[in-house]
Amino acid sequence: MNKNINLKMIFMKKITLLLIGFLLPLSMMSQGWTENFESMTVDGFGSVVWPEGWVALNGPTDVGANQWGSSTDDASNGALSAFISYEAVGAGMTQDFLITPQFIPSSEEAGIFSFMHRRAYTTLYPTDYSIKITTSSQSDFDSYVDLAAWGVQDFGTSWESFSIDIPAEYYGIPVHIAFVHENNDGDNWYVDDVFVYGAGTHDLAINISASTEFTMMPANHVSPIATNASVINLGAVSDNGAAVLMQVTNDDGDVLFSETQSVDSAAGEITSVSFSGFTPNAQGAHYISATVYTGGDVPDDLDASNNEVTGTIYVTDGTFARDTALLSMDGTGSLGIGAGNLGYLGASYTVNSPDNVTSVTFGILNGDGVLEGLPVRAAIFETSVTGSPQFTPVAYTEYVTISGERTLYTAAIEGGSVAVDGTFVVAVEEDGANLAGNSIQASTTSGIYTPGTQWVWWETIPNDLGQWQNAEEFDFEIAYVLRPNFNGNTFSTEEVTSFEMSHSYDLESKVLTINSQEMLKRVNIYNMLGQEIMYNDVEGVNVNISLSELNSSIYIVNVEGVNNTSNTFKIIVK
Repeated sequence: MNKNINLKMIFMKKITLLLIGFLLPLSMMSQGWTENFESMTVDGFGSVVWPEGWVALNGPTDVGANQWGSSTDDASNGALSAFISYEAVGAGMTQDFLITPQFIPSSEEAGIFSFMHRRAYTTLYPTDYSIKITTSSQSDFDSYVDLAAWGVQDFGTSWESFSIDIPAEYYGIPVHIAFVHENNDGDNWYVDDVFVYGAGTHDLAINISASTEFTMMPANHVSPIATNASVINLGAVSDNGAAVLMQVTNDDGDVLFSETQSVDSAAGEITSVSFSGFTPNAQGAHYISATVYTGGDVPDDLDASNNEVTGTIYVTDGTFARDTALLSMDGTGSLGIGAGNLGYLGASYTVNSPDNVTSVTFGILNGDGVLEGLPVRAAIFETSVTGSPQFTPVAYTEYVTISGERTLYTAAIEGGSVAVDGTFVVAVEEDGANLAGNSIQASTTSGIYTPGTQWVWWETIPNDLGQWQNAEEFDFEIAYVLRPNFNGNTFSTEEVTSFEMSHSYDLESKVLTINSQEMLKRVNIYNMLGQEIMYNDVEGVNVNISLSELNSSIYIVNVEGVNNTSNTFKIIVK
């Protein structure tokens, strides 16, 4: 497993623009402008549609095929960032430009250029990064002048802010600024939250920096949530007396936790804010929000779209999860060992008291179909005093048969259950003999990641002792879709056979209508924990079901046909 077999998928998909701001031409703005790339889309031909005025171009010395695009793999704030991948080209260098729309800087209004950025890998793969400016056209490469230039060693793999004072010689003159990435088998570059602004402007952003390691927690193994936030001052001046509100609410809208902390935020700095924390005492969804407000003696925030972050943590009756795939496998990537022999991809979990794992839920990607019909299973490992897995599993699950392109499986522990205490590791097995020499493709998600918890081992792992390694040692900062269950009552999409149907939901009547080409017999509705909360025995090809008793939330609807086929979709009830 190395950089060149990185199977994480950088998805370029259409994103609905939820927050609309700055609709005037950039050169007309009196208080500067910002771009967070949330409006990026992909057209019907698979090409990125950039925000108005932005362009991505290959430079004059470029010998590669890659161009700047969008990434849902990571963002400083929101869902999207601009992204350029490394490229191995043999001889020469790739040279890729991402260029702003034209704007006019001035000392009073737009004299500072700022952005958030990071690279991908902990290993220092040689790469040249630069910021260039031109008073000519976007494609006039000879006219560009360097404003800043640095190498891969000059910034890290975590998001960092960078600001440039635009030289006074450009005040009052229309300019373009370019992000330029040059490499040959080097590193990637993520860019987000681009700002042009002047002295006196204010912009605070926020992240929940340590909510919890998990997206799902069993009720008897919960840990505190919403304990820390990070305030990022993207503005040009300090903002003293800012306030951060942390809240946790449930499905009924009840406020379970609320706390406000004040913070002095210096320009260009990231400031940590600590809260007392909240430990859930009931099952269900827990909605976390952290909101930052500028101090009372400063102007309004320049960009309000980055003032709040939200997240959801589910307290379940028996499921642990570190991934963000929840029940749906939409938006997942994958990671394979590639050895074709014996190996494991695993994740650590810790129970508060001794318990029994009864099954394991895991995701498998089978995009090219080569794994169709092949068996796969999971295993449970105890850990050493250092937290690393032992070499011999203490239990296996039963085998499941790989079916479909992107499927979530739940496999029972052989013998019914296995006792665990403290920290243990759940792993999906790659057995080359069972998989006909193919590599397993374990589903992964990004956006939540705890160092030291994602593991990999195979027979020829490249270290002296053949020991387990953390995924980040191979430059993967991901979470496997790999969950231990302490009961067997979760919904699984294993072996779902689809049939043609359509559905609609009327917000006023709260009636779900399903139209099918096959006779239907049953409709089951699950919450996002996989728990069944409603079922209806039906008959016919057109059925209507009242959802008036359901709370506002996201639900999974599983429709069964008389021929033992089924279809599954998500629905939002408001």
